[in-house]
Amino acid sequence: MSFLEAVSYVDLIGYFGGGITLWGIYQKTMIPLRLGAVCGNLGFIGFGLLADSYPTLVLHAVLLPLNGYRLYQMMRLVRDIRKAADQGNSLEPLLPFMHRVVP
Repeated sequence: MSFLEAVSYVDLIGYFGGGITLWGIYQKTMIPLRLGAVCGNLGFIGFGLLADSYPTLVLHAVLLPLNGYRLYQMMRLVRDIRKAADQGNSLEPLLPFMHRVVP
């Protein structure tokens, strides 16, 4: 009997959610980490529904919007940093607030 024959499809969904979560935790940057967390949350929500595991379902239903929002924030931050880097580093807007100091 092979492993796939011995394990139910519900457990495979749980293992898949766990595997995706581990993959996300292994990542070195925030966006893939949050993507792994969101996908893992979806996998565990499916597992919680199918296995009638309500603590798992509730936990990941709460974590899903949090991880989704943090993913959105990180993507927005990266976009804003790229946009700021494309602009010049001009100090002209600061000139009205500067004055010369004579040593």
